[in-house]
Amino acid sequence: MSSRVEFVPSATKDFSQLEGSFKPRIIKAFDAISLDPALGKPLQGPYHGLRSCRVGEYRIVYKMDAKQRTVLIYRIGHRRDIYRA
Repeated sequence: MSSRVEFVPSATKDFSQLEGSFKPRIIKAFDAISLDPALGKPLQGPYHGLRSCRVGEYRIVYKMDAKQRTVLIYRIGHRRDIYRA
């Protein structure tokens, strides 16, 4: 059973700024996350409670809510920039 995927405004902006050729891979990752929200690795430190899914050199940072069956996407970006405040 799949979960609903939702975006915070910053994630929508991140997605719109991605290269057009890379967007299908990210969309495919959204589908995989919706089917298995525990797919990504749990993050630590200031990102405790969030998870990160790897898509090539890009990362999708999200939080899963099992009760409401939703996945909230917080950030999408290159691995060198994604964890910077």
